[in-house]
Amino acid sequence: MGSKLEIMSKANAYDALNRLETETAYLNGGSPDTNGATVVVNRHEYDAIDRQTKLTFPDGLFETWDYAVCGCGTATHTDRGGIGVSPSQYTLRPREGCELQLCR
Repeated sequence: MGSKLEIMSKANAYDALNRLETETAYLNGGSPDTNGATVVVNRHEYDAIDRQTKLTFPDGLFETWDYAVCGCGTATHTDRGGIGVSPSQYTLRPREGCELQLCR
């Protein structure tokens, strides 16, 4: 059996709009200023109105999100296995007591 990987330190990078761009984890004693660290990076992408559209994992697999044109929720989400998650027709409106609103 191989040794278990442990996260020893993490660093996040943000874009000019202060959106999370990369999450970097240094494993098994590594840090940004040491050699020999195992480094894993998740990369985030966004659309023009700051909604996350893609999350790419260190192994190259990714998840995607597409949004309803009306802006009231996720139209489709595809997980890292390529499985599309059924779209929701509803969104929560927390300021109004979490009632459901039909997305038309």
